[in-house]
Amino acid sequence: MLDSEKISLGRVREGYGLTGNEIEKIILALWPDNLFPVELWRRAHETYWRGFADSNQAVYKIESPALPEVDLSAKYFHAHLCALDMMAFFRKLSLNIQASALREGLHFILEESYENIDAIFPEEREFLLSTLARLETTDVFEQYSQSSELFEEKILTLSISSYHFISQIFSDSILVDKVAVIRFLRNYPLLREVKGITHALVKETLDSTPDADISILQPQVQDTATPSTGSKKDIGLIRLKSAFDKKYGHGFQSRSRKRSSKRRNHHVHEFCLSCHGPVGLRVCASEI
Repeated sequence: MLDSEKISLGRVREGYGLTGNEIEKIILALWPDNLFPVELWRRAHETYWRGFADSNQAVYKIESPALPEVDLSAKYFHAHLCALDMMAFFRKLSLNIQASALREGLHFILEESYENIDAIFPEEREFLLSTLARLETTDVFEQYSQSSELFEEKILTLSISSYHFISQIFSDSILVDKVAVIRFLRNYPLLREVKGITHALVKETLDSTPDADISILQPQVQDTATPSTGSKKDIGLIRLKSAFDKKYGHGFQSRSRKRSSKRRNHHVHEFCLSCHGPVGLRVCASEI
């Protein structure tokens, strides 16, 4: 059970309907003080895995792998690299302990990361864990016998790709400070309540937060047209437009847009080659 001050990024993503890029921005903003990348995995390791792994290492000389280290002094936390390290850790662990213990620890991580774990790589999880369990009950020499059922189905080892879903769930399993992430997402509506974040909590947190302490997840803003700089060239163009409007009227642009592309190309040739203004004007913009 997690403490009330932390929540997984998986639940944050589900509650706010965030994209992968927005999750990366949260990781970047909350690192290192309010981001806890391997805490869930450490709890699962201590509770479900480490005791079996250390015992088997002592008796059978099978490596008991250590959790990936996280350098809190680093300027950035690279989640995708740590995800690969976690996948390698889980794979080594599967060579040491029983599949039942693996299943319990993984279930704990998923339960704390998502609202509905049944939708999280169900086929991949079941294939990996059931295959590991099956290999445990088969004599190692029988696997290589031509009369073995495992030999006929070519299930002699598990490929690395069988563990890929571990790296894909890693970002969602990262814990963050609940108050910090709510403040960071103050411009995002909570689309649905999840375990650990309610509408009441969001309102209470934001109402009690000074504006100076809030970091805002800014949406992308499209570039706008550059305003006039007040230069002689800009002033000349403004005067040219004014003279053009007096002669031809303000409706010229809207009317010309309705014409065909061929007709528009015809008007291009009626502009002055010196200033690119309409030939019909008595004064050239270059002389203004």
